[in-house]
Amino acid sequence: MKLIIADKIYVSFKPLIVTKSIVVENGIVKQINSQNINVDEVIDFKGNIIMPGFIDAHCHLDGVSNFASAVDLSNVSSIDELNRKLEEQKSQIIIGMNFDHEKLKEKRMPTRWDIDKSINDRPVLLIRVDGHSGVLNSYAIKVLGLNTEDGIIKENELFRVINKFFEMKSLNDEKREFEKGQYEFLKFGVTSIGFMNVSTLSLSVLSELRKERKLKLRVFMYLSKEAFNELKDFRNDDFLAINGVKLFADGSLGSRTALLSEPYADDKNNYGIENEKVEDIIKYCLIAKERGLQISVHAIGDKALDNVIKAYEICNSPFIRIDHASIIRDDQIHKLKKIKPVLVIQPHFLVSDFWLEDRLGKERMKYAYRIKSIVDSGIDIAFSTDAPVEPINPWKTIEAAVERIDNEKISLLDSLYYYTQGSAKALMRNDIGSLLPNNKADFIVINKDPLEEDYKNVKTLHVYVDGYHVI
Repeated sequence: MKLIIADKIYVSFKPLIVTKSIVVENGIVKQINSQNINVDEVIDFKGNIIMPGFIDAHCHLDGVSNFASAVDLSNVSSIDELNRKLEEQKSQIIIGMNFDHEKLKEKRMPTRWDIDKSINDRPVLLIRVDGHSGVLNSYAIKVLGLNTEDGIIKENELFRVINKFFEMKSLNDEKREFEKGQYEFLKFGVTSIGFMNVSTLSLSVLSELRKERKLKLRVFMYLSKEAFNELKDFRNDDFLAINGVKLFADGSLGSRTALLSEPYADDKNNYGIENEKVEDIIKYCLIAKERGLQISVHAIGDKALDNVIKAYEICNSPFIRIDHASIIRDDQIHKLKKIKPVLVIQPHFLVSDFWLEDRLGKERMKYAYRIKSIVDSGIDIAFSTDAPVEPINPWKTIEAAVERIDNEKISLLDSLYYYTQGSAKALMRNDIGSLLPNNKADFIVINKDPLEEDYKNVKTLHVYVDGYHVI
């Protein structure tokens, strides 16, 4: 039994419970505020603060793991500069990440012909920052047997290509990258994640790491349709569990594939892409409901949200979540209150989407990223990053929610709740997200009190998962 002491321990944020000590046994919080007790070990963090570990309810562990070794294109400002970066690469398979064509002086997507100028003897895949569009060079197109004139691919075709690129690596290579990738979350104090759109390959990799006791991060998986269809026997445990299935109702605003009820302001004939029909969402919702699993549907545009709401009204499942919900009209808020999904949102999208008004026009901006409106309506929400799309650092996400300049900002205390207990609810777990008795001893030691000092300068000093020091 361990006694954990600190200047202040935030046991939970709603209700706000603060103590100076907790007792941990076998990875479980046994008591709070209990200094006069016989224990085997005392761990003293005086001078520091303890809080529950963050829970990132929507991210992509495969992307974070695989793209750690990818070419970072986030700061390129022209296609020529992009090509110069590619020319420096010596690997046989090249993946470039995080370019934004809106930042390029050409103000357009690169094409196969652009990339061929730098690399024409190895496969190249470049993925836009939102992860919903990309471009291949001619060599990759030929190897993969695709039929695309300019090399630009979007949505489901892109997802299939990403998986094919990952499959070119060996299982051992993937295991090494995933093992390292988990520490990208842990080092920022994230102790649990919702891993979205999990492929059969990723499921195998994580299963192997779990068997080898190398998984230190709690991973709750939402399988891709293909992996869900192929799923056979799988035994959940506290570190690795299948929570449900992930579907895409539409794409992204950055790639102009998010499904809107009115056309894009900067592309008058384009309403976006409907990736899933309503009947398909209903089908998978009913299968998941029967198995006691969640269905999670990506819906960014308001028309996509219409489709998901309609499907959920028919499915009538208690295990539903909607991811992103970036554009929400007033009438949709009323419908969402009735069907009671958890909305898993990414506040940092507003920081990255500097071009948003170009896409939506001034009038529709009032419907974008409505955090406070959702909170005030009583709809459950959870915070996440969609990493590697947005930075993993939770304090960046919190800053985006707290410091925004319109009337949709929320308080710091609320933000901490939605990043811990709120995200636990999204993952259908009541034993993580707080340090109440009988909960998992997943906590972080930080250098400052975020509610009393400048939270933007908070640093994670130590991370404990299941009562064990992992960082």
